[in-house]
Amino acid sequence: MDQLLVEHFMELLKKKYGNRILTSKLMRRLKEKCIVLKEKLSIQDCYDIPLECVDGSDEDFTLDMSRTQYEEIIADLVEKSIVKVKRCIEDLNIPPEDITNVLLIGGVTRTPIIQQKLSRYFGWSKLKTDVNPDEAVALGAAYQAALLTGQCKKNEKITEVAPLSLGVTAPKGLVTEIIEKGTKLPTIQHKMFSTLQNNQSIITWGISEGERKNEAYNKIIETFSCDNLPEGIAGNVKVKVSFILDYDGILEIETEVLNTGKKKKVNVELRDYQLYQNEIQRSIEDAEENKQDDDLLESFANIYCSIIILINRIRYNLEYINSSYQEFVKNKCSEFETYIENKNYKTPLEEILNNYIAFQTSVENFVDVCNVNIQEPLRIITEAIIKFS
Repeated sequence: MDQLLVEHFMELLKKKYGNRILTSKLMRRLKEKCIVLKEKLSIQDCYDIPLECVDGSDEDFTLDMSRTQYEEIIADLVEKSIVKVKRCIEDLNIPPEDITNVLLIGGVTRTPIIQQKLSRYFGWSKLKTDVNPDEAVALGAAYQAALLTGQCKKNEKITEVAPLSLGVTAPKGLVTEIIEKGTKLPTIQHKMFSTLQNNQSIITWGISEGERKNEAYNKIIETFSCDNLPEGIAGNVKVKVSFILDYDGILEIETEVLNTGKKKKVNVELRDYQLYQNEIQRSIEDAEENKQDDDLLESFANIYCSIIILINRIRYNLEYINSSYQEFVKNKCSEFETYIENKNYKTPLEEILNNYIAFQTSVENFVDVCNVNIQEPLRIITEAIIKFS
């Protein structure tokens, strides 16, 4: 808001004195005066303040403005802020009428138009004006410190939430979300994964923080793995991945092989990888702008996994196919595997569909004995085409 006032008066100064007047020294003084003007307009209907010795002489330039003018200048910024407040409440799935108190933080919340906008959304009686907004953050930090060190006699807790979603990287660059942004802490969340290859001995994941489904646009914190997997056909070995996140930003990851019950744990301190607030906001906005692109990647990754599992299940049971056709089926599987490995989510779904139908037609008469669902990839591809048509 200070900058909007500075830009407004810069234009007036240029009109009167020309561009030469805007020296770095004058700009510093102008910003200081605009801060005072902003603060005064929070409690007065109009205000003026002199900017002394503007052009090196004794001439002053008066910065004068009414509250109505000020509110017109900041209207767009205020509206954007209110939209973000509403989005935050919606993300938490909390109706505004269920909010009991709204604490105003920062001196700018003294601005009447901001309080008016908030009161229309939450209700005027819910705005907490009995706490100094300049001290609110410091008071909250002190209160949290007292709670954490056991110095607070009241049995209360401050609810922490996950600032960004946490997930793991999957094939073809897909991120599978495990803890959703805004989840209350502490929390424990699970996701199931399975092997893509026959007799696969290890699965390795990257820990992703961010709102994109494409790992290229998220922050990859560390990697972890589940090894010594039992032998088995592709898709049959299952691993449960659990994320346990506490108040202090310590993420405990547990993998459990459901076939054997074997567990493995690793801890990661997320504070070591903490993002700045502007980076968090940028990640959220980026995900909103690229949602369709990410949904397309998710569909392609699901198609890819279903095809790779099918091909490997056919290979696993190749011995049951008539020996006269084993080499033919094996070659067709290799050809189609090479095809899908070299494609990405930007490949037209109709192209993948046509190639899959050709593959299915060539082998379906021979793989009945393999106990595979050759229709499953076809179903997933068709549903994706319908979704994005």
